Amino acid sequence: MTLRELANRLAAQEISSRQLIEEALAAIKDPRGEGARVFLAVHENEALAAADRVDALRRSGVNPGGLSGIPISIKDLFDEAGVDVCYELHPGEDLHDGVTFERFLKAVNDHKRANILYDPSHMILQQLDYLEFIDFYHDRIRAFHVKDAEFRPNGKAGVYGGYQAWIDRPGRFRSLGDGQIDFRAIFSKMAQYDYPGWAVLEWECCIKSPKVGAAEGANLIKQWVIKVTEKAFDDFAGSGADAEKNRKVLGLGAQGEAAAD
Repeated sequence: MTLRELANRLAAQEISSRQLIEEALAAIKDPRGEGARVFLAVHENEALAAADRVDALRRSGVNPGGLSGIPISIKDLFDEAGVDVCYELHPGEDLHDGVTFERFLKAVNDHKRANILYDPSHMILQQLDYLEFIDFYHDRIRAFHVKDAEFRPNGKAGVYGGYQAWIDRPGRFRSLGDGQIDFRAIFSKMAQYDYPGWAVLEWECCIKSPKVGAAEGANLIKQWVIKVTEKAFDDFAGSGADAEKNRKVLGLGAQGEAAAD
């Protein structure tokens, strides 16, 4: 049945909004379906109360609007599709640091798909510890912009920049390798915590040519990416034993040979 057909039946009072809501709630709760997995939250009591208000208006002769009383569901489609939503924490935005991200997580009930796009350039401009940030939130970092920046405050301007042109601001984005960010330490942290995503070059600079910056940046990322070791460096026992070689080193004959007088 289409939305228009439902609206016409509601207007004619052939069905009620409460009936539609109850059917929708039953479908969500059906263990044979996917309701429990694809809905982040179900506000059952509020939905039923809203349906009763719409039905009461229609019974009194008031038209509340063509689609009023029809349940519209907003599925948790990202989780259903197995896709992480990565929020780029950015100066001046609602989500700009660890504290604001934690408040957001609380609002969405720590949803597992609410994750972070890590960009250290945005953190140095706020004077955040971009390395310790990885220690705190590595389990939520699912995307990574490799972007450089520098922060050089003076007696006239600081974090907010004084509305100056980028080239004159104390905090400004730089071509990869020309800023102050310690990317070798960042890539070490990412390897330490087994970061599962891509390292994506994002380029912004008010000084260097973008073509030069892109070529240099791609080469730097290639240098910084760490192939994680498959075993501990001091795992001598894990290398196996060569019995024949050991006997030779000790001056013993091959195994099975008789010792000479």
